[in-house]
Amino acid sequence: MQHQAAPRCSLTIYPPAPGDEVDATAHLSIDGRELPLVVEPGSGKRCDGHPALPSSRARFASDGTTRAILSLGATRGARLRAVGRDVRVDATNGSLAFVLDRPDHYVLRVAGRRFYFWVDPLAALARPAGAASYDAERRPGDWLARALDAGPVALEAGLHRSPAFLIPSRGELHLAPGAVLRYDGSGGGAGFVTVRGENVTVGGVGTIDASDFGPGHNLLLDGATHVRVLDVFFTKSRWWALRIRDCDDVALDRVKVFSGTDGVDVDASRDVRIGRAFVHAWDDAIAIKATVAAEARGVLAEHCLVSSRKSAFKIGTETLGDIRDVTVRRCDAFETARGVLMVGKDGGRIGDVLFEDLSIQLRAYADEPKAGRPIVVELMRRLGSSRFRNVVFRRVRSDLRAPLYFGGNARTALSGIRLVDVELAVAAAPSPTRSFLAECSEVAPRGVASENLTVRWNGFRRAWAGVSDRGGGADCGSLWVATVHTAVETWRRSGVAPALRRRFGRDDAAKRKSARAEMASRVREGAS
Repeated sequence: MQHQAAPRCSLTIYPPAPGDEVDATAHLSIDGRELPLVVEPGSGKRCDGHPALPSSRARFASDGTTRAILSLGATRGARLRAVGRDVRVDATNGSLAFVLDRPDHYVLRVAGRRFYFWVDPLAALARPAGAASYDAERRPGDWLARALDAGPVALEAGLHRSPAFLIPSRGELHLAPGAVLRYDGSGGGAGFVTVRGENVTVGGVGTIDASDFGPGHNLLLDGATHVRVLDVFFTKSRWWALRIRDCDDVALDRVKVFSGTDGVDVDASRDVRIGRAFVHAWDDAIAIKATVAAEARGVLAEHCLVSSRKSAFKIGTETLGDIRDVTVRRCDAFETARGVLMVGKDGGRIGDVLFEDLSIQLRAYADEPKAGRPIVVELMRRLGSSRFRNVVFRRVRSDLRAPLYFGGNARTALSGIRLVDVELAVAAAPSPTRSFLAECSEVAPRGVASENLTVRWNGFRRAWAGVSDRGGGADCGSLWVATVHTAVETWRRSGVAPALRRRFGRDDAAKRKSARAEMASRVREGAS
């Protein structure tokens, strides 16, 4: 559908949105104009609609360079980052000065706080041609569903209330700056906003607020085709916020998500593109799964900035169908418990997966299992035996607070995993006892291969046992690329050795040899 051209100007400030709580402890100016900072309180409780960590945010539109000054009194440890790059910050007299040089998502962490700056392109302000405009006022019943049946709809600034509704095929919903669409009702259902048709667009820089809706999804795409979701802020989700179930050809671009559980779930869907998204979720930020016996394939997540109390990027746990041709590249994760988690549990095969050019910053949440691990790959068994094939981690940069983990199970040894040019910066001593940077259990020979692993010990070398129990034990303060490469080549040739030694001891070579042969046989059977 054609759109009217957006007004051309260097900076567009949005009107305040209903219900926003302004941060009185900090003040922001953009090119000399004051912008309110909106508070997100965060929550220690799952499923109540908020991500785990508190934050403050500002949002505006500009296609050019903008200069920002943030006054908050504390400037200790300020770091500003967008995907793939650090942004310079100058601290003076309790204020921080920095330049936001393009439309993007930015996160500033300073003095234990976090600030989000969402800069939209001016094109995001364009509305559908011929859209019926609705001012904010209370309307009875399913007014929005009926309006969408009649043609494109644009919601103007202010609070709009609606019960759960379905967007029909060829429907288009636009939310103008300052517009908030909030659920009007009690209880939950499948989704607050549901799409089951084809050629549907949901766009605009407004907000879809799922307060009081739940359990259920903020946006549910169910069996839909050719769907575009652009720029919208989805918040207060008590269940998976955006679920894409059994769909074809879906694009999410520049969406923003706050969720009390998962952020974006791609479920048994094909040809899904997630680009330039910002996701702060209590559970997994971006997850790819198959809750039904249908294939998930052709999924691309690119240039996303995410945070999670669980995993930044996850494949599984639900694997009733195969998952293949998945790429996650040029993404950043901050204050996440785990970087990448892959779990095969229900029999579906997982293959041709690439994680490339990722930057991961971990947070060791005290009560979160496997927190502080950059990569976790494991095979479990619930409804069947899943297998991995051609899973590659390339140019992944992460700190490390707990070991990498690679594990199979009693029926299926883990194989098909490669690490290429991975860089780990050790950020903590292991707890409670000395351990290796990589833990392996039920891993096939050559099942986990690595090339050019770089480890920066950062003063923690003697607290750890080494890279693996077959290498990395050099008594130098830091392992250089060549040393680590040699250590990991040994690990690659004997990927199963750590598990066998723990099980049978170092001296029982016969039992280790027998177990190794049995695991190799299982791998051959699985490949046939």
